[in-house]
Amino acid sequence: MPRMEKFFKNPNDFYIMEDYDTTVQHYNQLFLDADFDRANDLYNKSEYDAAIRLYKQLLQRDYNPLKVFPNLINSYLYKQDFEKVIYYLNKYATLKPMDRKSVDALLENILVELPKLSKNQYYLYINKAVVLIQFKHFDDAIKCLDKAIKLNPEDIYPVQLKAILLFDNGDMENSLKLFNKIININERNYVGLKYLGYISLEMDNVKEAIGYFKQALSVNNKDPEIWRQYYFAIAYSGNLNKALEVNNDGLKIFPDNEILWYDRFQLFDSIGDRGNAKDCLKRIEEINPDLFKE
Repeated sequence: MPRMEKFFKNPNDFYIMEDYDTTVQHYNQLFLDADFDRANDLYNKSEYDAAIRLYKQLLQRDYNPLKVFPNLINSYLYKQDFEKVIYYLNKYATLKPMDRKSVDALLENILVELPKLSKNQYYLYINKAVVLIQFKHFDDAIKCLDKAIKLNPEDIYPVQLKAILLFDNGDMENSLKLFNKIININERNYVGLKYLGYISLEMDNVKEAIGYFKQALSVNNKDPEIWRQYYFAIAYSGNLNKALEVNNDGLKIFPDNEILWYDRFQLFDSIGDRGNAKDCLKRIEEINPDLFKE
């Protein structure tokens, strides 16, 4: 029997047809739409805390995030909670398909409100740069960072942010110059050391990369990604025994990190040590059995 949804106007009609699944779906959508309208009403009345609670509940219930995020972000903006603005902008930026007009309107509103969230002109430039980065307006972000650096050349933060932005956009040479400047100011700057390691690897300066990653871990050994990069650099240099030692040291700190165990498996597999490779796979299965389900 052909489906007849198009002839019915509301969920009760599906219920009468005993199409219970469709009935539930339609009622759920009605309740979600009603909650979205309530959240928007609270937002328009400037009751931002209540609106935020409803918007976040809607996200938890898988309501269309493209509809929810703009007003959720604006709610935090009007509450002058810049940290949450950036947090949800990060999530919003990953969504597809984007409505260009909605994105541009959100950016325009944020830029208008930013002076209220910024202590002074220096922080305004930094905050603008952070927002523009989320919207992938990289050239404008760099201009803001340059203005911030000019206002306060002693502060490392805008220099560091610009260096990371240049790195992310493939400008290794200028990124390298800025990170070297940071390390000259503070030789134990963790972000500077790890990015100098990344840049050195990109430029095939493996020996330098090993040194930078080692220094970074001496400052902060709680980042498994740097243990991985340190391991890869040493393995790439051909010293597999040392690479295995580094991997082992990382696993002492992160014994349940399946990615570090997978790196270990790959090393043993590459040298034909099937026994140890098999033991690594067993450990990975203990940590995350779902990986081995068909």
